[in-house]
Amino acid sequence: MRCDGCKNWTLASQTIYEDGSRIETFRAPEGRGHCEVLKIDTTPDFGCTKHDPAQDGFSHVFVSQKGGAPWQHWTMIPCPDCGGAGSSNDRPDDRCVGTGKVRLYDDGFVGDERTRRHPKESAVAAKPKCAACSREIDPEWVACPYCGHRREPPAKPEVIADQFPPQA
Repeated sequence: MRCDGCKNWTLASQTIYEDGSRIETFRAPEGRGHCEVLKIDTTPDFGCTKHDPAQDGFSHVFVSQKGGAPWQHWTMIPCPDCGGAGSSNDRPDDRCVGTGKVRLYDDGFVGDERTRRHPKESAVAAKPKCAACSREIDPEWVACPYCGHRREPPAKPEVIADQFPPQA
């Protein structure tokens, strides 16, 4: 049987996202396809005993769908800087900060564990504005560097004991 008539023979694989993006995750070499049963690349006329006939109109391109955008989906991979060693050498690198793992986003971006943010994530998120002067400020700041206004009011003092020093 010919592989180009088998439903286990794949030419390409792609993911379509809710935002309309398409990312091709696999493409077989020119003139070949990947046999999912034998786990090898074969020519269309290879033929084997594991042939499973495809239905009419069958496409040899595997398509999956995901919600959102590619930068919103990720998997953990070994850190490319330390090879997944993490802090085993007592000197963690800047990308994985000693964990040995980093995020690989569907769009190909390799993240870091310091911020755990994709560049598009910070572009989408609106930066907060100071309540006093209305300038954009970093969400990590406690006070506005332009006018000194505190982002959050200071915590109220907590009474731990009614008397100081404690009476015996």
